[in-house]
Amino acid sequence: REAELKHGRVAMLAMLGLVVPDIARIPLPDFEAADLDFVNAHNRLIYGPGQGPMWWLLVFCGVIESFRFKELGLAFEKLTLENAGDLNFGKGFLPKTEEGRVQMKIKELKNGRLAM
Repeated sequence: REAELKHGRVAMLAMLGLVVPDIARIPLPDFEAADLDFVNAHNRLIYGPGQGPMWWLLVFCGVIESFRFKELGLAFEKLTLENAGDLNFGKGFLPKTEEGRVQMKIKELKNGRLAM
């Protein structure tokens, strides 16, 4: 479940990344080129080892994963079915009832599967 949730979240964000750049651009010189699209963005936004916006994304993801490893232990010995995929982020958006939370988790899993 942990791996499926992570991959589903990445796939949902990737799908969003395919659509949003055609609608809106980040107002920075790196992202304003008219010929920058989802096909060539990866290669054009890496300028060299450790340089460019794609490296910022890698560092950001690495920080999130580091916090997850710290919470669960390097061998994932504290991982259970109840806390699989729980990053302790955004719990205020979940429904207040237990049944509502279960339904929301099922929806996230199904939307992730669809995006994959």
